[in-house]
Amino acid sequence: MKRTFAYITLITLLALNTSVLSAMEVPEEVSNPILAAENLADPHMLRYQGKYYLYGTYLDGSMSAGSDHYDAYVSADMHTWDKVENIFQADSVTLWAPDVFYDPLSKMFYLYYSNQLDIGIATSNSPTGPFEDKGILIENAIDAHMYSEDGQYYLYYSSVDYKSGLLDIIMARLTGNKGKENILVQRMSSPLSKVGAPQLLLEPTDDWEQGFFLDITEGAWMYKHADTYYLMYSGGETMFGEYALGYATSSSPLGPFAKHSDNPILRTTSAADGKPGIFSPGHHSVIRDEEGTDWVIYHQKKSYWDVSLSRRYTCRDRLLVDDQGRLVIQATGMSGD
Repeated sequence: MKRTFAYITLITLLALNTSVLSAMEVPEEVSNPILAAENLADPHMLRYQGKYYLYGTYLDGSMSAGSDHYDAYVSADMHTWDKVENIFQADSVTLWAPDVFYDPLSKMFYLYYSNQLDIGIATSNSPTGPFEDKGILIENAIDAHMYSEDGQYYLYYSSVDYKSGLLDIIMARLTGNKGKENILVQRMSSPLSKVGAPQLLLEPTDDWEQGFFLDITEGAWMYKHADTYYLMYSGGETMFGEYALGYATSSSPLGPFAKHSDNPILRTTSAADGKPGIFSPGHHSVIRDEEGTDWVIYHQKKSYWDVSLSRRYTCRDRLLVDDQGRLVIQATGMSGD
């Protein structure tokens, strides 16, 4: 019932004036998100030479989350951050979901960006850029993530089977033609060059991955523990409260992958017993700190009912593997100082 009401509310507001949602008052600031003053979605964190570098989707406050550049945030402790502005720019309003990969062989940084529903690549000799655009790598795709192991490169991403316009998405739903995102992997001979054809890994087949407008598996991230490959990903629609995070496992980075039976492992949870709620969590990265602790870096909202794309905040929580090999996220929500 909550989902249906949220969808009806969204469509009604869009029909009247999308600026209504943009003008809503931002909820009171809390201690987690880690960047309380920044509306930063799709966060990617990199650790390099003792410092942490955080990237994400810049949000301009509009309903469509207009984005034409990336900034970088630099920290020595994941608590205090310095901002480096405009490390990469595009003549666009759909520059989303950056993934920055450091290649020790070439000693270069590779920025995989999503723009106008295509994946491009840019390079730099510094994690704070500036990054030089090298062009489009994969068409009709978003949310790239580069993973390397033993000199092999694997680029994970989501294919896009829909048009980006909000009215196009609504009309497709009304005509029984929902859009879809699958997760694929592309073998690479280097961070810049593809090898062979991509392989399909995951489709949005489970209920939690299927939304009202779009059926989604996106925001892939490869995490390896012992001999198991955990393909972590987000499902559902990021604008709604059902957006969540799950995973699938395999003995190979190329799959086949089996979805975890208890997915999603991080989902919307109401506030209870003095603990804050968690709303629309997803599109994450994983970082290991200097002490060997793994952290999930993800975005969430401050309210179930906030369907704006311009109020998503970067948070971090512990990532553990239990004695049965299951991933566990120690979610804390966004509590006050």
